[in-house]
Amino acid sequence: MKVHLNQLTPISRLPPELLSEIFWFHMVSICHSPNHYLTCQDAWIKVTHVCHYWREVALHSPRLWTRISVSGLDSGRAGELISRSKNASLTVRAVAYNPGNVSALKHVFSHLERIESLDSSLPSDLYKQLFEVPPLSAPRLKKVLFFNMSSLDEEFLPSLKNCHFPSIREVELAAYRIRCWSHPLFAPTLTRLVIKAVEAGIPDAMATDVTETARALASMPLLEYLELVGVIRGLNGTFSALPPPSQNVILPRLKTVRLCSSLTSPGAAYAYLLDHLSLPADSRIALDFASSALADIFPLIVDPISHKLTAEGRLGHPGEIRAFAILTHLEHCASGCVLNFWTSVDPVVNPSDRTLPHLQIALPWSANLCQSTWRLCSALPLANIEALWLGCSPGQEPSGATEQIWFDLFKQLTQVTSLRISNQGAVGLPRLLYTRFTSDRPRDNEKYDCPQLLMRKLRSLTLEEVRFRDAEDRDDEFLTDLKDTLRWRESVRELSLRRCLNMDARDVDDLRGIVPSVVWDEVTRWEQPRNPYRRYANHFLDDLDDIELYPFLSDEDGEYDYDDDPYPGYLAEY
Repeated sequence: MKVHLNQLTPISRLPPELLSEIFWFHMVSICHSPNHYLTCQDAWIKVTHVCHYWREVALHSPRLWTRISVSGLDSGRAGELISRSKNASLTVRAVAYNPGNVSALKHVFSHLERIESLDSSLPSDLYKQLFEVPPLSAPRLKKVLFFNMSSLDEEFLPSLKNCHFPSIREVELAAYRIRCWSHPLFAPTLTRLVIKAVEAGIPDAMATDVTETARALASMPLLEYLELVGVIRGLNGTFSALPPPSQNVILPRLKTVRLCSSLTSPGAAYAYLLDHLSLPADSRIALDFASSALADIFPLIVDPISHKLTAEGRLGHPGEIRAFAILTHLEHCASGCVLNFWTSVDPVVNPSDRTLPHLQIALPWSANLCQSTWRLCSALPLANIEALWLGCSPGQEPSGATEQIWFDLFKQLTQVTSLRISNQGAVGLPRLLYTRFTSDRPRDNEKYDCPQLLMRKLRSLTLEEVRFRDAEDRDDEFLTDLKDTLRWRESVRELSLRRCLNMDARDVDDLRGIVPSVVWDEVTRWEQPRNPYRRYANHFLDDLDDIELYPFLSDEDGEYDYDDDPYPGYLAEY
């Protein structure tokens, strides 16, 4: 009776095909949650408990049973899921290994010929048990991710070295050391290859050299994404310059290449590998030398990098570099410095533009980071840079000991029309911008001294998350310098203020009297009160007799005089 009553409901009139699609989208929405592999199989299956019709539709929809997470499954349950999926292609994830689910792992891996996507985070020696009979072919396998959960450095997946992967497209390996490139997973059909080798404790003999790697990449002409971390061993011998490439590796479809050095894989080897590659003009290049000693590799990396910025190093003309960013703040890089280069000014001028840089270089942290950055930049073709983005952490901004280094760098950037300053990078900058320097320029076969301003073509200035005044800065030195600079540089026609700190509408009004166009997002944030004891003044001011208080705090009555505070916004929250 209940079955017949349920058939009269509108939802039961949907055809099985449409209801199956609804179940599929419901399952996908659950499986895309952060813990999808822990909840997917159990959460969506509740729809089969609603009524007999829904259960019959679900049981006869093989696609609904193709996502299998082996974590915690017993052999019987794994077998039931595989049975219900019939002959459909499987998506398998094997994680959280424990001895109790070995039988389930064996059962699922025995159907390798049906697996389309495999995400496996297991100890490397366990695969010998899972593939007691080595498979000969995995015809449907398109995507694999192997993460080595053990510390053993064994041969990479020997159980699969005789297996054929005719459809493989994406391979990602983590915590493996690649000894050679003869494994069948490194197939000519690959479009994505990511290898993140173990970082420490493995000798160089366990890695491949540049020549072997270049030869392997030459056999993968369909690659669109390439990422190698700690895969290549260091170059043999001492070089003042890198030797010529052993071969020209043409990768006409490559869109992104990311090469990262490690403690056992020096950056010079990756610069040498980059020199082997012929890439499309619009491809993105990311080089991470954060684990290398820049002083040692600097003479070796400049030429390969410069070569990739020209038409000779690309398959087509890459276009001139027009935008440049120097980022040393933790928001942009975990440590050291990141240099970004674009062929368009939009990523610097428009903060909402998230275009990936055409070239990205990560440099290691060191005591002379600014000097190292200047050395590298001075060797690159930056003469036509039109937009500059400076995002510095404290200690690296243009002030004090680093001021001369930034001054030398800015002298090269004569075509800059847009300047964007983020975080603490503005400290000391106004003083630099109204500094004149003398340049030797030829005229009538003679030389003369020509005083000129840094970035003399500057038209637009953007300040982003810049602190206008510090806790101890009662004289507002930064704001004073900024006003003097804008008065001196009449070429600056637009000033943009985004999420700046310790400033308000009165500061904006003052600036609008100097610059024709001031764009402010009207965000007011106050941090670091000028007197760190002011918040608690009414509570324990009597206990601070030995502390020299600021004038607007009264020693006599412990009361705060609002009328004497030139910046009442500091106390808006108290």
